[in-house]
Amino acid sequence: MPKRWCQCRGCPACDPPSRRPGNHGVLFDMDSTGTLRCPPCQATATAARNTRPNSAARGYNGEYQRNKPVIINQARHGRPCVICRKPFTPANKITVEHIIPLRDGGTNDLANLGPAHTWCNTAWNRGKRQ
Repeated sequence: MPKRWCQCRGCPACDPPSRRPGNHGVLFDMDSTGTLRCPPCQATATAARNTRPNSAARGYNGEYQRNKPVIINQARHGRPCVICRKPFTPANKITVEHIIPLRDGGTNDLANLGPAHTWCNTAWNRGKRQ
C-alpha cells in the first residue's frame, strides 16, 4: 500500500493553520481513494461534483422541454447549426442552444433556441468561441 502526500489545497485536514508555510499535505494510503487526494479532500470533491442543480433549477423549464423536439426536428429538415452554420448529417448528435443565454436575459421560447452540433455546443460553452 503506497503512501502519498495529498496534492490538494485548502483542506483543513491537509493544510491546518498550525502547519509551517511550505509544508503541505498529509501522508495517506493511496489505495483508500485511488486518487491524489486524501480521503477528506476526495469526499469534498465528490460532493461538489454531485451537487449540480436539476434542469428546472438551471432554467430548463417546461417551455424548454416542449420546444426542444421542435428545434431538433428543424435541424433534421435543413436548419443549420447556430454556432458553425454547417448542416447536420444523420450521424451528428443535435443539441439545443440558447441564442441569448439565460444568464444574459434570454428565454426558452422558439425564437431564442437553435440547433447546434454537440461538439460546437461543448466548445462554445467552454469559451472556445469560433
